[in-house]
Amino acid sequence: HKHSRDAARAYFAAVDLGKGEEMAEALLSGDDLSPEGCEKAAARLGLDLPRFREARDAPGMEGRLARTEWMKSAQVPGLPGIWVG
Repeated sequence: HKHSRDAARAYFAAVDLGKGEEMAEALLSGDDLSPEGCEKAAARLGLDLPRFREARDAPGMEGRLARTEWMKSAQVPGLPGIWVG
């Protein structure tokens, strides 16, 4: 999906702010994964938007995203997914 990295950033930022599960649910049930759509989801969850943006744009975010690259080689077709082993 062209906005999958935006959604991943939003999820990790929400995790950092204590609302990871709620953000995952919002992203999976929403249809707008653009940065603007992710911010709207964060606002609906009651996240402080300046803190959300700071977490989303943190320097370490690229490293966190890079650690999920194994999913491509494992041919995980999308999320949600179940991985055993």
